[in-house]
This record gives sequence, structure tokens and C-alpha cells, in this order.
Amino acid sequence: MDEILLDNIEKECKNLSLLYVEDNAQARHSTLLILNEFFDNIEIAVDGKDGYEKFKSGNFSLIMTDINMPKMSGLEMLKEIRKIDLSIPAIVLSAYNEQNYFTDGIKMGIDGYLLKPIDIEQFVDIMGRVIEHIKLRRENEAYKTKLESMVRTQTKEIEAKAKRLYFQALTDQLTGLYNSAMLSQLLKKGEHSFLIYLDLVNFTTINKQYGKKFSNDILKETAKALEANLRKNMRIFKIESDRFAILCANLDKFEVIEFSKQLIAFFDMTNLHVNSNEININFTIGAAEITADNDILMECEYALDWAKRIGRRTYYVYEQQSAPMQDEQETIKWLNITKRLIVEDKIEPYYQAIYDLKTDEIVKYEVLARAIDDDKVYSPYLFLTAAERLGLLSSITKIIVNKSFSFFSKNSYHFSINITEKDLLEDGFYNFLVEKSNYYNIEPSRVTCEILEGITMANSSNIIVEKLNAIREYGFLLAVDDFGVENSNFSRLLEIELDFIKIDGIFIKNIANSKKDENIVRAIVNLAKTLDIKTVAEFVENQEIMDKIIECGIDYAQGYHIGKPHHELMEKQ
Repeated sequence: MDEILLDNIEKECKNLSLLYVEDNAQARHSTLLILNEFFDNIEIAVDGKDGYEKFKSGNFSLIMTDINMPKMSGLEMLKEIRKIDLSIPAIVLSAYNEQNYFTDGIKMGIDGYLLKPIDIEQFVDIMGRVIEHIKLRRENEAYKTKLESMVRTQTKEIEAKAKRLYFQALTDQLTGLYNSAMLSQLLKKGEHSFLIYLDLVNFTTINKQYGKKFSNDILKETAKALEANLRKNMRIFKIESDRFAILCANLDKFEVIEFSKQLIAFFDMTNLHVNSNEININFTIGAAEITADNDILMECEYALDWAKRIGRRTYYVYEQQSAPMQDEQETIKWLNITKRLIVEDKIEPYYQAIYDLKTDEIVKYEVLARAIDDDKVYSPYLFLTAAERLGLLSSITKIIVNKSFSFFSKNSYHFSINITEKDLLEDGFYNFLVEKSNYYNIEPSRVTCEILEGITMANSSNIIVEKLNAIREYGFLLAVDDFGVENSNFSRLLEIELDFIKIDGIFIKNIANSKKDENIVRAIVNLAKTLDIKTVAEFVENQEIMDKIIECGIDYAQGYHIGKPHHELMEKQ
């Protein structure tokens, strides 16, 4: 990192007053450790409503806010604040990256978007631009005062300076291209046919490799190269740190596709000459047709996101009825539904029986999450993925833990709960489990924590193994779920002292008719017996499967033949 730049940012921040809005105490504490190094004057608000009230009564240079908060979200708060002060700089902090928030941010003129935990280089980069914004704002205010005093005698000079300031507000100062504000103005005129988003591939890596100053020089040369490749009736804009946009008039879809292909091919074959160095760059491209009633910025985001999923250096043109876009819209719908389900406490535990094949008794239940809304029961596949994208997966785990511990405190059954990689990496999760066990007087040996097999191969596997062993040392039991489907390392997996292996249903469903599946299951059972680990067969759907797994020596069975998940415990068959 450029030490001189960092020192300048620190000095400038000392003169600024910051309103910091965050509802999560833990996130607030960790973020303040960084912010206190830069700012001397920080006012803290604990939710959007609190932040709005404090803004009205204070005098702030800058706002930093979380997005998802009770009472009033960060974006709702900024919308109300902008009614009071249209140009107050604002930075959004979030634990996840979601394109609809980015689009809303563009429309609102948000100055930056930071992922939590804060990356110091990204923070310094954004603060550099914000400080320039603040300086320009102060200069404009001073200029306004001065101009008003000169209005009667220097009308022409005032008009000229006003035009320059207006031009600056619509121009990216680094490249000289029009910015997102100008793009918004031109879109309102309805004179164009297509909008194209260009996202620089791996620009974050380039930034880290070459440094901020050299990266800025790359952006300048990139802008020149793009301008040279524009066709008639095209206008280019610099809309984000690593993103450009091209507004097209009188072009159809096939011409846009052809242009996208040619642009990618050009940068594949052509290196940029930057400060006597040859640099190769390229783009991922998303485009959408401009119509009278569509949200063109959102549709370009959808297209760009899908292009990135296909692969770098490729393109995608938005089609509303295409399967990818329908899936993405469905995902966005469930993001909003999931937030509401959690806030309104509509996540409930369901219980599926686990059958002891030796004693012919139901001895245990797996706790599964369901959403209950207007008498409808929603399966977890509808909301768990959305919860993960929202950074709320651990919140659902905690809801299920709390409610299931309360439920099983009234009986003597053993039960299993599912825990995720994110749960294990959360600092307070172990303490939460212990606290709930003590509060509900649940003996830890009654509780089995189920993990997916691939967790032990994650990037943070050392930390995960350490936390799993701590959980078992306290007295909880451990099980590996969906065993056999992942390509995990057995020696890595067995660093954990396991109590149960749940054999993946893919091997159980056809075991009565597939010798291969039967051999795989027998091998897993033999391995488990050697290690003194009990085995559970999932997806036991009929008596034929039941008979076969008994023959294979499996200890426990779970599936619809035993019983479906239900909000109450089932009686013995």
C-alpha cells in the first residue's frame, strides 16, 4: 500500500465528523477498531431510525452504514437523509455482495460499497474518493457564497464557473469520461436502444499487484482504448472503480453481441502500453435492451452476473424469459421473503425420526428447518441459499438451536442439529451452544452436531477442526452428514473424533437394485466399525431398502419409510 497515500488519508479523516450506523454490536466493535485509527469524531447509531434522528441533530461530514437493520434499513435511512442533504457522502458496509443493492446505490449516488470485514486497501481507495468529494463540496459551497456576492457585476463569469462545476459533477475526474450521473440523465431521455456493462477482469488483483497509481494509469489507457473501439451512436461512461458502461443508439441485439465479441477479441490480442509496460486486460460483459418500462440498470446487473458465472472474458445479453434470468429473479424474490421470515420469527423446527435397527425403536430425531407463513410450509431449499447470500445463515441455525433445545428439554430423546461452516467460523457460536445447553438443562451427550463432509476441506479447515473438537470435548456428539458424496481426505476428516457417519442417500436409494451401491455402503460400514463409529442410512423409503441396510450392518435408519419430518414427534411404528 502507498504509505504516503495512507498518511494523507489519515490526516484528512481527522478533520471529518463521521456518523457510523450499525445494529450488530459485534460487527460495530470490530469495525470501530479500524475507524478509530482514522477518525477522531465518530457518532454511533444502532439502527437506521437512530441514525436518521442523530443526523438531523448533528453536523456530519460523512455517513457509513450497514444495510440490513431493524426499524429502518441503511438505504431507507439514506433516502430520508438525502431529502435533507442531497450531497452528503455515504458509504455502505455489508457482509455480502448483492447486485440489487449496488444498483440502488448507483441510483442514490452512494460513494462507495465496502464488504465486512473491512479490507484496508479498499477502505483507503474509497476514502480517497470521498475526501475529494468532500473537498469539492466545500469548494462549491465557498464558491457559491462568493458568486452570490458578485452576481450583479459578474454575471457572465458566474455562469461560466457554474457550467464548469456542472461538468465536473457529470465527469469521472480520472479518465475524463462521463460518469454514472450523466448516464442516468441520458437514460431518462429514452433515446437509446441498449446499455452495455463492462467489468474489468481481476482488476482487484491488478490493483494489489501494481499499486493504486499504476492502476489509475491502466484505467486511463483502458478508457482511451475503449473510446477507440466505439462504433457510431455509442457513448462510453466510467461508472465504478473497475467498471465502464456503453450507451447505444439504433443497435439491435445481434449488433450488440457482435460488438461484445469483437471487444473481447481486441483486448485478447492487444496489450495496453502503460508507463513503458505492456499490460493485458479484458472484460466480462453484460447487456440489456432499453425499453419504456424496464429497470435497465438492474437488468444489466443480472446479465453481468450471469456472464461471470459462465466464465471470465465472456458476454451475456439479458432476456427476461430465459431460464437464468427467471432463476435469478426467483432468487431475488426469496432474498426478500427470507429477510421477512427471519424478522417475523417464522422459522420453525421440524423433527424426523431416526430408527435403531437393532432395538426396533425410535431413539433420536433430526431437527430440520422449515418456514411457516400463512399456513404454508416452505422447504429449506427455498430460503437457506437466500439466507447464505444475505449473511443470515447463522441466524437461522441459532433460531433452530434455541427452539429445538427448548422443545427437547421437555422429554428425554436424543436429537441432531445441522451446523454449517459459517456457524463454526463465527466467534460466538461455541459459547452459544454451551449457553443454550445450560439454560435448557440439556445434557450435551443428547445433542449431535451434524456437519457436511466437505467442511473439513474448506480454506479454514484447521480452525473448523479445532472448533469441532472443542464442541465434542464439551460433551456434544459429532456426525458427518452426506458421507461418501464429497472427495474429501479421510485422514483430514478423521482428525475429528466422530460418533456417527450418515451415509449419503445417493447410495441408499438404489441399494436394493445396485450391487455397486451396496458394495460402497458395505465399505463405509466396515470403515466405520473399524473406527468404532455408528452408521446412519438416509433416504430409507421402503421395506426393501430397510431389509438391505440391515443386511449391510448399518446401525440406524432415517427416511420416509420411518417417518416424514413433522412439527411434532411421531410415535413408534
